[in-house]
Amino acid sequence: MNINSVVTTVIFLAVVLLIVVPASAADNPSTVTANEIGIRQAHLSWMALINDVQMNAAINYVNTVYATNTANLTSLLSTYRTTEAQIPHAATLSALNNVTADLRTITEEFRNEMNNQMAIGEGWNTGKLNSQLSAATNNNPYIQAKNDTYWNTLSEGQLGDFDADVQNAQTVIDTLDQDGYNTTDPQWTLHMIVAKRPDLKAALDLRDEYGIRSTLNDIFQLSQQLAQQVTDIQGQVPKNTKIQFLADQAGRAALRGDAINNDLKALLLDVGPEETTVSQMKTDIAGTRSMIESGNIDQASTSLILLKQDLTDLSQEYQNIADSANLPPDLAETMRSLAITLNNAATQTVVS
Repeated sequence: MNINSVVTTVIFLAVVLLIVVPASAADNPSTVTANEIGIRQAHLSWMALINDVQMNAAINYVNTVYATNTANLTSLLSTYRTTEAQIPHAATLSALNNVTADLRTITEEFRNEMNNQMAIGEGWNTGKLNSQLSAATNNNPYIQAKNDTYWNTLSEGQLGDFDADVQNAQTVIDTLDQDGYNTTDPQWTLHMIVAKRPDLKAALDLRDEYGIRSTLNDIFQLSQQLAQQVTDIQGQVPKNTKIQFLADQAGRAALRGDAINNDLKALLLDVGPEETTVSQMKTDIAGTRSMIESGNIDQASTSLILLKQDLTDLSQEYQNIADSANLPPDLAETMRSLAITLNNAATQTVVS
C-alpha cells in the first residue's frame, strides 16, 4: 500500500477549512461591522458544511474497507459538528476566529486518523473514494442553500456598509462645508465612489469574486484619496475664519478712516465722500458678519466683493486728497501710506 497516495487522496480535508476571508472582512476587530460578522458567519457555515459532508462520506467509505475501525473518525465528526453549531453564536471576529481554529484542528486530527485507517485497511480504492466524495457534495441542496445564504448575506452586507460609509463621509464633508472649508475636492471624490455602487452590485449579483474584489479595490483607492483630502482640509484655515479676518481687517480700516476724516475736517476740508464711503463700509462689514454668524458662508464670501470695492474707493479718495490738498507734510505722508494700506487690503479681500 502506498501511504503517500493515501495522504494525497485525503488532503482535501485539511485544505477545505483554509477559509477564504470574504472581501468585506477586516483584519482590525475595531473596524469590523455587524454586516461583516454576518458575512463571516455565513461563509464559515457554508465552508464548514462542505467539510462536514465530505467527512461523513469518507467515514461511509472507510466502513467498506476491511480491517479498519471508524470509531475515532465518528467521534471526531461528532466533535466537529458540535463546534460547527457554534458558528451562528460567534458574534465577534475573535469568536469566529476561535471557531475556525477549532474546526481546523479537528479536521487535521480527522485527516490523520483517516490516513491511519486507510494505511491498515485492505481493499481501499482512491477512485471510488473520490467518487463518493463528489457524489456527496455535488448538487447537495443543503450545501447549495448555505451557498445562497452566503451570497445573499454578502450582497446585502456589502451594499449596506457601502451606503452607510457614503452617508458618514457625506456628513463629514457637510460639516466641513458648514464650518467654512472648501470641500470641492472631497465632494467630487465621494461622487466617484458613489458611481462605483452599480459595478459592485452587478458583481455581487453575478457572484463574480474577481469583479467584487476589483471594484472594492477601486473603492478602497478612492476612499484613501478621500481620507487624505479631508485630512488636508482640516489642516487649512476654514473659509468662515478667513472671511471673519477680512471683515475685521476692513473694520480696522473703517476706524482708521473715521480718525483720518476727523483730522481732515479739523483742517476745514470737505470729507463728505470719504465719510459716505466709510459709512458704507461699516454697513457692508455688519452684513458680512451677520452672514457668517447665520452660517451663510457663500453669501458672506460674495459680500466681500462689496468690501473690496469700499476699500478700493476709500484708497483712491485718500490718495486724491494727499495729491491735491494743501496738507502738512506728515499728514500727507500718512494719507499716502493709508491709501497704499487700503489698496493692499482690497487686493487681499477675496476668498476662493
